[in-house]
Amino acid sequence: MMFGGGARPVDPRRRETLACCARSRDWLAGLPRELARLGRIRKRAFAFVLHRWEGVKLAALADALVARARRGIRIEVDPALARPALWVALRLSLALLFGVARVGDSSAQPSAADTAKKLIEFGWDEPDPRFMREHIAQLLRTPFDGCVFHLTFRNPSGRDDNFAWRVWSRGAFPDSAVQRGLDDLRATRFGRFRYNFLRINVTPANFDWFDDHGAVLHNVNLAARVARAAGCPGLLFDTEPYQKPLWWYEKQRDTTAHGWDGYAAQAHRRGREVIEAMQAGYPDLTVILTFGYSMSWEKRPGGLGALRQSEYGLLAPFLDGMFAGARGRTTIVDGYEQSYGYRDTTKFARAYRRVRFELLPIVADTAAYARHLSVGFGLWMDLDWKRFGWDTLATDRNFFTPAAFERAECAALRTADRYVWVYTEAPRWWSEAGKPVQLPAAYDSAVRHPRR
Repeated sequence: MMFGGGARPVDPRRRETLACCARSRDWLAGLPRELARLGRIRKRAFAFVLHRWEGVKLAALADALVARARRGIRIEVDPALARPALWVALRLSLALLFGVARVGDSSAQPSAADTAKKLIEFGWDEPDPRFMREHIAQLLRTPFDGCVFHLTFRNPSGRDDNFAWRVWSRGAFPDSAVQRGLDDLRATRFGRFRYNFLRINVTPANFDWFDDHGAVLHNVNLAARVARAAGCPGLLFDTEPYQKPLWWYEKQRDTTAHGWDGYAAQAHRRGREVIEAMQAGYPDLTVILTFGYSMSWEKRPGGLGALRQSEYGLLAPFLDGMFAGARGRTTIVDGYEQSYGYRDTTKFARAYRRVRFELLPIVADTAAYARHLSVGFGLWMDLDWKRFGWDTLATDRNFFTPAAFERAECAALRTADRYVWVYTEAPRWWSEAGKPVQLPAAYDSAVRHPRR
């Protein structure tokens, strides 16, 4: 069965083939079952009826992207897939595949090193550029490909302060405020430890969505420019509202005046402005979110309520704006912080399906979502250590034993599109003393083993 056989001749140099082997047949066969389970597609004999607007949007996405394939990509499909039920699955699968990347064109693919899974460190030992420059040898001894770091600046009292915690404010930082950090980054020979992400937070967020956001946009643009100049892949955008309930509609200042629709529209506008400001400073950057739509989806009251009732409800339209404004090769990673404590390794695959498929009903532009999304996972090695404890001698008492953490990391790396991050609080992978702190050797080995 040939798709697009009547189209104009295809230049052999631009031909791309999607061969549906036994493995892909199994995957395609499983997709409609999964979607049927979610109630978005209902099985009728060998056909599926796309249900309600979510299904219509998926079908439109598939058709639009397959039309692109017809213009220059030859797709060969195994005849065994010609049954109508699997044809629906194939259309949806092509949408996802072509939305993320072109398939089979070696000239358009990144190198193997660039597409390999990456393990990122993030925690209370978060360094600044000075530490990274002075201790790069220590960082290179760890099993990570890079880390999350922050910039420092001198506050009015003359003390060093953390730029990440001041981004979402009324104060615009001049370039000179972070020049010292950029100089340190440029002076550091990172070698393999080059997948470093500059952290920005949604703090202090002490103003309303309808107030002037000029300083915020300036600051995220500055962060993006620093990341680009330092050779970093992009930014770590921590979407947790540590200080103010930024995403909670019912806690906003002027709900009576604007209502949910007004605030959702304004959040969408701000999301688009934020990603455009980032891209203006760093085209084609990667933005890792600590969590994305997945949190809005999962935090709905009872799992079924409206977004307006969720403490993360406004995050969804904000992300709608970000994905609508994303251009080129810009990648937005749902870092899925919710996987912090996954000892049951089957949960990673279920979470992946949730991020890719289940939450589409709250995504405004599924085509943009497919093009720019990457799914990642976070793991908290000393999970909730203040509650469960962190024993450096009797490690079997910890929430994650070394063996359990190794299994979780293996599953996370196997399932994620590219990025997995390891979060720690009590144990530190590096220190001013030049060595780890409260980090048993068994955990160091557990992190290293999955990469071998």
